[in-house]
Amino acid sequence: MRCRSMANQSVFIFTLIIVLLAGNSAWSQVSSDYSMRLYGTGMQQLNEYRVSSAPGFGFGGELGRDLGKHWTVNAQIAYDYQKLSQDSVLSEWDWAYWEDTYIEWLPGGDYEVINQTLTYMSGDSIYHANFKPAQTLSEVRLSLGLDYQSRRSAKLNFFGGMNAGISIYDRGLKMQEEWTKVFELNPDTTVTDTFPGLDYDYHYTLTHFAPAKEGLMLFAAPRLGIRTSLGEKYDLELGWTGIFYLDHLALLEEWIPETDHKNFPIQSKHQLWLAFRFKY
Repeated sequence: MRCRSMANQSVFIFTLIIVLLAGNSAWSQVSSDYSMRLYGTGMQQLNEYRVSSAPGFGFGGELGRDLGKHWTVNAQIAYDYQKLSQDSVLSEWDWAYWEDTYIEWLPGGDYEVINQTLTYMSGDSIYHANFKPAQTLSEVRLSLGLDYQSRRSAKLNFFGGMNAGISIYDRGLKMQEEWTKVFELNPDTTVTDTFPGLDYDYHYTLTHFAPAKEGLMLFAAPRLGIRTSLGEKYDLELGWTGIFYLDHLALLEEWIPETDHKNFPIQSKHQLWLAFRFKY
């Protein structure tokens, strides 16, 4: 509830900033000082932190306003989705149902062994299972920024800038279990001669979902790009963005507690993006 309340406040403040940034719409239509950018991106983490890999994709939109010939201030909203690979995810998640209820229910089940091997075999070898945890990270990022552009020709511009803002994240974990029951008759019995098909393997799949980990993170995002003109009002852009998540700040503990940082699995990531920009 606390995270959802903070997220709602952040969205409200961000929306207010966009309204103020837009200013007088009648003036914007005449002056072409305003621009809208729509983009799609692919991403990966920059350095290995708690997960070994974090590929993903994203998309977003941005409203910009020119401040002279070279500077542009912007407000951006983005959505990112990543699939995370992490060997230690079950040990880190602190999933009470998994640790205290489910594993205890398995005859002879050992929590540490199952978390490390992701397999289970019953003492009589009749039941065995493979466990496949799948972890995801989704973010809604709200940021404000400033860009500087250098015109190289009538159709080609280079630009760079810095954005900073807040990420509203949701980290999810699902566990897919692939179970097999092996039934074999005693080979000394004569029943197998009459009914050879009585030996069988029965397979079934079961999926559990762990409680999500939600929170807020502050970030800074430098970026570089190249822009080519498609006409008087339209541009095509190709760019790179680095996203660096800030350490916990005791000053903001009431708003962004330390647990939000502990539950967040990456330190930084980078994105390659393609954008369509139009001026109005």
